[in-house]
This record gives sequence, C-alpha cells and structure tokens, in this order.
Amino acid sequence: MECRLLTDIDDIWETFADEAFKNQEISSQLLPLQSVFAFDVHNNSVYGAPISYVDYGSTDSLTSALKGIHTLISVLKVNDPMAMISYHSNLLKSCISAKVSRYAPSDWSMGPSSHSKVDLLAHKDRLWQDCQEIGIKNGIECASFHNGMFMNYLAQGKLTCPAEDEQFALGGLEDDLMLQYIDIPHGKLVIPIDNQGHSSPTSMTHIGDIGTFVAAAVDLPPGQWTGHLGMVGDTCTFQHVKHLLTEVGIQVQHETITADQCDEKIRDLDEQLARGFNIGALKGKMVAQMLKVQCEGQFGGSVFESSLNRLCPQVKPVKISEFIQRVY
Repeated sequence: MECRLLTDIDDIWETFADEAFKNQEISSQLLPLQSVFAFDVHNNSVYGAPISYVDYGSTDSLTSALKGIHTLISVLKVNDPMAMISYHSNLLKSCISAKVSRYAPSDWSMGPSSHSKVDLLAHKDRLWQDCQEIGIKNGIECASFHNGMFMNYLAQGKLTCPAEDEQFALGGLEDDLMLQYIDIPHGKLVIPIDNQGHSSPTSMTHIGDIGTFVAAAVDLPPGQWTGHLGMVGDTCTFQHVKHLLTEVGIQVQHETITADQCDEKIRDLDEQLARGFNIGALKGKMVAQMLKVQCEGQFGGSVFESSLNRLCPQVKPVKISEFIQRVY
C-alpha cells in the first residue's frame, strides 16, 4: 500500500515518522514544505521514506505527487491558520484529482470540541468541515486523529540522561511550551481543577505511540477510516501524576489553576498582544486556553473517546505509571 505523510519535519514528527514506518510494509513518502525546509539532495530519505518536493500552492504539483497514492496523512504545522486552510484545501482537491482513497488533515490535538476554545486551533474545525463537504462527497474516506496532550511534556526540563532514555522521555520534544506549568525536575506541576475544586482528567499519549497507532490505522478495513479517531495512552488527573511522582521519590509543589484563573491570564496576554505582536504572549495565550479546556474536563475536549485503541487492540500504548517509572 502506498501511503504518504505530509510533514514540516521537526524532531517530534521525526519520532512520529520513525515509529510509523519501522516494521511496517508500507511504501511511504515525506512531502516537506519546500519553501521552508532545505534537504541535502544526496540524502533524500528520512527513516526509509523518500522525499518529494512539491509546491503546496499548486494543485497540479500536488496531484502529480499523489498519483498512485492510497492514503494521505498530513502532519503539517504552519503558524498562519489561513495558510493551513489554504494548503489543506489544495491537498484535498488534489486527492480528488489523483483518486486518493483515504485522507487525514493535520489535527493531532485534544478532542474536537477543544478547537473552538483555543484560537490557534480554531482552523482545524474548518479542515474537518472541508473533509465532510468536499472529501467524503467525492468518495474519499476522511478521518482526523486526536492524541490529547503529549505525555512527554511531563519530562520537560529533565536533566541530562543517556540518549536512549532521553528519546523515550522527550520523544524529540524540544520546545518550552508548557514549562511555565510543567517542570517536574524543578518541582513544578500546576494541577488544573474544576469549579468544584476537583482535579480534572486529561487524555494523553506518548509521542512514539502516536506513530504506532497511525501505522496500525493504515491497515484498517474499508469503512473504519472515518470520523474522529482518538488514540489514548492514558487518561488521568495531574493529581494522580503527582501521586505517582511521590511514589518514586519526586516532590512537586502543590499548585492549582482554575478556569477563572486561566481567563485572567488570557486577558493579560490579550492586553500584551494589543500593544504589539509578541510570540511569547501568543504561545502563552494558547497554553492558557488549553489549560482552561483541561480545567473544564469535558468529554470531547480534554477527554475523548479512544476509538483507535478499540480498532487497533494490537497497539499497547505507554501508560502514565510506566512513563513516570521509566523517566524518574
């Protein structure tokens, strides 16, 4: 089966690709954003996947690259939401022209109801709407993948460790997106709580398991690659994470955050952004909005159906207890 993964190639998605492609009898290709990334022309493969160069602004270029492809999976991450919508619109049109059978737009977030509550995720609703209005009506099986929080954020800030252990702990994660709230090596774990004062549940998945789940999904029979496919390593509260850390001798401060406190942070960050663009404030607002979704703890948001676990029972994802034991 010919499958292509569209990616902007950062360390996280290299881990994803590694897990998705290894031990799989799948012919795969990575189609990078040519305008953003440059590759050594003498080394045109990543993890065994040949690279094709395409123009995401050209449906002719994309259609040519997708000829003979059965499944197209996008993990594009572009900061401009309108560019994401435009690129994916072109991808979907090209899938129709190239007679691609299956398509997945770039989602990789919490449950679908979270999109409207996080500004930088709002465009993902449009991507799925296009799948329903254009893709499915033209005979393409469409699915979106949801993985919740990267479990690996719980290893952010970890001190130097052997390369193999670091790969398991961080899975290629290098950004500092959550460090203000999750920095366990330095005793910090902010616990989202609901309006009753209870720690709210969150679904999370190890980055490596995301690739394993998607590789298994490629082999799903007709009719099952459809709708919102959720994969979950574990669903638990941060209070439970704190308990597991205590069991292995790690102490963290008891600090909580409520939805109202998230709103206060969002207002402060909006004021900063009103004075001028600030990437730190933009990212900070996104995190505060995601934390508010966690505080609410609603099904379809921070917690969602693990439908892909049910469809692919052969995948045995990392549980939070195993992660804490191995990392700490």
